[in-house]
Amino acid sequence: MSETEVKHLPVNPCCHLLQEQVSRLQGELLESTAKLNESSKARKALRKAIRLLELQNQLLNKESEEEKKRAEDREKELSSLRSEILASRQLVCLGSKGANEKVDEERGKVDAEKCSSEKMCADKEAEDKQKELATRHGWEAEVSALKSQIVLLQQGMAVQNETNVPRLFQAQLSEEHAKINQLKKLLEKERHRADSEAKKAKEAMRKASEAQKMVMTQKSRADEERRLAAIERKEATVQLEKLRAEVEFLRSNLVSETLKFEETNKKLETEKQKVIEEKQRADNEMAKAEEKSRLLEMSERHIVEEKSRSDCLSQKIEEDRHSLRKLQEEIAKYAPVTKNVKAPCGDSVENTVFRTGKLNNLPQLEVISKESGVSKLIRDCVQCRGLSKKLKEAKQKARREKKLANSEMAKAEELRKIVETFGRNAMVNRRQAEELAHELEGNRCKTDEPKNEFMSSGILINPRVNNNTNTDPRTVKLLKKELKICKMQVKHAKEVASFEKSRNLLLQQEIRRIKRECSRISDHFDSLDKCFSSQNVSKDDLRKVSYAIYI
Repeated sequence: MSETEVKHLPVNPCCHLLQEQVSRLQGELLESTAKLNESSKARKALRKAIRLLELQNQLLNKESEEEKKRAEDREKELSSLRSEILASRQLVCLGSKGANEKVDEERGKVDAEKCSSEKMCADKEAEDKQKELATRHGWEAEVSALKSQIVLLQQGMAVQNETNVPRLFQAQLSEEHAKINQLKKLLEKERHRADSEAKKAKEAMRKASEAQKMVMTQKSRADEERRLAAIERKEATVQLEKLRAEVEFLRSNLVSETLKFEETNKKLETEKQKVIEEKQRADNEMAKAEEKSRLLEMSERHIVEEKSRSDCLSQKIEEDRHSLRKLQEEIAKYAPVTKNVKAPCGDSVENTVFRTGKLNNLPQLEVISKESGVSKLIRDCVQCRGLSKKLKEAKQKARREKKLANSEMAKAEELRKIVETFGRNAMVNRRQAEELAHELEGNRCKTDEPKNEFMSSGILINPRVNNNTNTDPRTVKLLKKELKICKMQVKHAKEVASFEKSRNLLLQQEIRRIKRECSRISDHFDSLDKCFSSQNVSKDDLRKVSYAIYI
């Protein structure tokens, strides 16, 4: 209706110009509406692109989460592999190749995933940049076109105000301005949305890059842990080899020391038996000494009896002296007869008779018989005096022998006590040796316990095969302490063995000395027994006995 009304109006050049301007503005408005439609389509496309970017971001987030999960799974696998390596050391060498292949495969997979993720990120960044550039160029072109239209409309409005444009055109222009303002607002909103979506896309890309960095750091940590584990494994294998060598050496030393200890125990048993035998011999010697002392007492009694006999003989001698005096008085009466007879004290009267050959009468024969009785009495006196002297000497020697026997008995008692003390010391040393043997057995059990543990864990099954094994430093420290204890015990056992040897030598020397003393005492008592057993003791026998005693 407006157009028809305009056509029926009278033609005016100004109006014609205004109509041309209006038609131009309408064409521009149509173009702007078309552009707005295109911009709406572009907005829709942008929204779709933003949605696609969001989906891609979600996919990237999911992929990053999956990569994190994979990294965690790999860490779990690594921990499980470590536990398997620690638990099953026996199968490390056999499974080392497979584990290395697995690790190489995992590294290849990780590198491939890394390359693919880097390529995807680069492609996505390039596409996002291209899309952002395209959308920015389109928005900038639309904004510049709208600005130019606004400028033209402002110019037209200025011209219309100058030429008194009708109100109808002003209303249309105001409507167009309102539409343009709405379109500007919509453009601003779309710009804000695009900026926010671009920021979200950048944030998603940043998160994806951070996730990639985290994955890379986790990979580097895993590689570093593998390297450290390999270094620790090598150090542990070296320490294990050293400890095994020390254990073998100590084991051989323990075997040799146990053999030596058993030999020393056997020697101690033999020495103990010898000591018991020597003790029995000493007891026998003591019994012999007691027997000898008894014999000495018997000999003393015999000496007392001999003394009583000598006293009786002395009384007889006194009586004979009295009778001799009487005979001498009688002989004095017959002195003229015996003047020519001069015989020694020890010669008999019969010899004098046969020498002189002058006594032929009976009274002379009676005198001669009396003189022969006197000579016999004189001889008996001389013999009694000699016997009394010998008895006194024998009594003195018997006292000396008794004193020596008492001293020898005291020495024998002391030696017996010494033997008993040595026997007790031998028993104590035997107990100490048994305690040391028990301690050695306990230490052997203690040393066998880590061996059994190693055998159960598979360490000592094949030392040539098991080269890549991990050990706990606590077990290594315990093994070192046990090695020190074993060395101390071996040293102590050696000292005890040397002490036992020296003690046994001292015992043997003391026993030999006791044997010599006992043999000397027995010889002495035998000689005394021989001397006092025979009643007719000569001076030579007494000299021999005294010589033997002083020797």
